[in-house]
Amino acid sequence: MDVIFGKDSSRQEFVAAHLSGRGDRHGYYQEIVAPVIEAIARVIDRDGDGFIQAADYAVVFSSNGVDARIASAGFERLDADGDGRISVDELHTTAAQLFLSQDSADPGTSMLGPG
Repeated sequence: MDVIFGKDSSRQEFVAAHLSGRGDRHGYYQEIVAPVIEAIARVIDRDGDGFIQAADYAVVFSSNGVDARIASAGFERLDADGDGRISVDELHTTAAQLFLSQDSADPGTSMLGPG
């Protein structure tokens, strides 16, 4: 995939492409961000079952000073199917929304907290 800014691009090339709107945001997400989301999911999924439990999610956010109520509300919003856990697919969906969506109603746009 030809991405204007990728792993081998310089910081200046990245900034220039981003500011000019020439960057392929979807390509960048697939090449750079998606693998990071996979790694994050593996770290948060403490029991290795492929799902992020509410307690796992809370540990990550509480260790970074986020109030438990906020972390809980964020978890509920990211748990798209309401099964009490976040699948890797759900995490990818919301991360993609965070990076790619212009619709503030998409759950992923509040992945890092209320806007």
